[in-house]
Amino acid sequence: MNRIATWSPSVTTTITTEGMPITSVCTVSHPTLAAANLAASMRRWRLTSAAVVDSVADQRSAGWACWRGNAAGLGGWTFATRISLTTLQAPAATVIVSRL
Repeated sequence: MNRIATWSPSVTTTITTEGMPITSVCTVSHPTLAAANLAASMRRWRLTSAAVVDSVADQRSAGWACWRGNAAGLGGWTFATRISLTTLQAPAATVIVSRL
């Protein structure tokens, strides 16, 4: 039986999670949909680091996502994501992430 976990865009600073909790070290926002380009036309969230040199924008699972296994046919996972990067500039960097 496959267990599916998703992270999806939502509103304000919330990311909808199902099956796998999330930890964010950044400011999360959800840009308004627009027709400017492919990235702008999809529901997405934006991660913005603090306006300090060498700060990070980090997101990770807040719990175990999978078991790697210790024998043939045990463990494993499939990972799918869609990522677009805006211009990375000092001191703050922005990354837009959209997951299906």
